[in-house]
Amino acid sequence: MLSPQVCRAFTGSTRFTVSSDFGVFMRHVARALIFACVSLGPVRASIDAKGQAEQFCYGCHGDQFTGGRAPALAGGGWHHARTEEEAADIILHGLPNAGMPAFEKTFSVEDARALAAFIKSRDMPWEPAQFILDGTVLHTQLGAIKMERFSDGYETPWSMAFLPDGRLLVTEKAGRLRIVDHGQLTPAIEGIPAVHYQQDGGLLSLALDPDFAKNGWIYLSYADPGAKPDYSMTKVIRGKIRDGHWVDQETVWAADAKFYHTGDDHYGCRLLFVNGKLFFSIGDRGDRSNAQNLANPCGKIHRVNPDGTVPADNPFVDRKDADPTVWSYGHRNPQGLAIDPQTGEIWEVEHGPRGGDELNHIHKGANYGWPIVTWGTNEDGTKISDATSAPGMVDPVAHWTPSQAPGVLYFSDSDRYPAWKNQILVGFLRGQKIHRVRVKGDTLVEQEAFANSLGRVRDIKTGPDGLIYVAVEHWERSGEIWRMVPVAR
Repeated sequence: MLSPQVCRAFTGSTRFTVSSDFGVFMRHVARALIFACVSLGPVRASIDAKGQAEQFCYGCHGDQFTGGRAPALAGGGWHHARTEEEAADIILHGLPNAGMPAFEKTFSVEDARALAAFIKSRDMPWEPAQFILDGTVLHTQLGAIKMERFSDGYETPWSMAFLPDGRLLVTEKAGRLRIVDHGQLTPAIEGIPAVHYQQDGGLLSLALDPDFAKNGWIYLSYADPGAKPDYSMTKVIRGKIRDGHWVDQETVWAADAKFYHTGDDHYGCRLLFVNGKLFFSIGDRGDRSNAQNLANPCGKIHRVNPDGTVPADNPFVDRKDADPTVWSYGHRNPQGLAIDPQTGEIWEVEHGPRGGDELNHIHKGANYGWPIVTWGTNEDGTKISDATSAPGMVDPVAHWTPSQAPGVLYFSDSDRYPAWKNQILVGFLRGQKIHRVRVKGDTLVEQEAFANSLGRVRDIKTGPDGLIYVAVEHWERSGEIWRMVPVAR
């Protein structure tokens, strides 16, 4: 661990808190490495610094260092690093509590200095990433679509749901629930509970009760602050909106206090109603061993009745050593859940570590293997497991290596896109794009990437007009909601 003196050199403080997708300290570190006041010396020939940066840095900082889960490393103005040793120490030993991995098993001290020198060499004028513009026509293998900006001004729009009257509900990760009326944001709903807005945490998924038109229930998942400072855990609640206020709140699911801790990653959490039951996903919360432990709620997909009670036909309901709400397990960080409109079955996407993102067909009581089997590696490139498949564990239908960070899974169900009907759309955070995926049974048939450079895709929904709406975020600029309009041939 770094000394308080080194910490102060980067941040002006001896203590860190994390407040963005990869953390405030990560922001300081990344910029400090680039814009150090001192020269870090020439890039040494001991490593291919450019190649190593592509392999180990781009996954978080974006291709060409233009930003992604972590800050852009091209252009800027931080001047906090004082010595080459301090910069190399951070690269080698990392900051586990802030989400930055250690690379001491990957780089020597000289290699770390060479890599830091290369990153610093990116300190030059640059053009911001060229994102898709309003009105852009994208040509896909199955037809053209025009991208129209529906609304903007969000702070990380995480989840969407259309109300029966055509208005749109949107969660902002910072802890706001917004109503969008004909493309215009209205003031945030008052009375939403406080959220732990740190790294992966915040206000996450929302879902309308299947009988919403009659009962008005709205379901939310979020990182719930614990009783101890900096503790948190995923929680699911429901409530109603009345005169711009959140009212009648009830807890649907909450973990025992012993599962709250100081880590700020892998909360999940996507909500999905299937046949009147509520499914929700929770990541492993940074501890891999949780995923295979049936008594631990982390690294699982859960199933409850709308009021939070446990369905009698859940797979582990009669086991004393298992959480009765568990539906499937062995997951790392599942953030996409969707139902196949043809079969009524559930599909999921989850984040791998460094590679090994997965598309999974979810079965009752099944084990999806994490971390015993995986296509991914540790962030420093070392192995997690030698196995990519094992008896008794379900293989992914597709996986992505290097990691593209799938944030949402959606089945295209609108007649306005007949060529896409019932095919899967996967939105990616790192890739900042959408994949159209076609499967037959549990076999991947084809996939096509499009909407490259749209932004970090958080949610996809069909609107009452039959158009597909996409919520995206950007690094250090406002988030947006787009709609995809088919273009006649």
